[in-house]
Amino acid sequence: KHGEDVQMSTVREVVLPGDGPQLTDFVSLVMGQTLICRASFEDTQRKRARVQEGSPGIMCRHCRGEFGEGKYFFGSIESINTAVAAVEKHINRCPKSSQELRDRIAASRIRHYDQRKQVATGSQAAFFNRLWSRLRKAPTSEYDADMCVTLSTSSFGEAGSNDEQKASGTGGGLEFQSY
Repeated sequence: KHGEDVQMSTVREVVLPGDGPQLTDFVSLVMGQTLICRASFEDTQRKRARVQEGSPGIMCRHCRGEFGEGKYFFGSIESINTAVAAVEKHINRCPKSSQELRDRIAASRIRHYDQRKQVATGSQAAFFNRLWSRLRKAPTSEYDADMCVTLSTSSFGEAGSNDEQKASGTGGGLEFQSY
């Protein structure tokens, strides 16, 4: 168990390979556009003044919040359920996200309602519970976050999820990235 905790502390991806089959393509694609982060001093000075430096959150993988938007910090497990809508809204206006990505998200949104009927009841809530846990285990200092593991999301079980993940550019094997 301890080894699992250490491994989880280095994961920056929000959507992991085991999550895909339990999510719709829309939720998987939108949340796949984010990385786990910690609030910086600058974040505490922005509109999120209620967040403390070092608090865990998620950020846009494209702009990394550099324009004052695209970072999200949640005060409770209940509030994290708003992440998909907030991230989708951000991606649609993020200066660093492509029109092609926005189009893929719009297309996956159309399929979302029908796909929700096909995933097990409560699976999206279970994903957000796991995400809440991942956020709590995220690196706690810049030193910890300097070398993080990015896990491939190309092993999702559903064909649609595989296609969306490959198209989002979040697949591709295990690699080390410096942040």
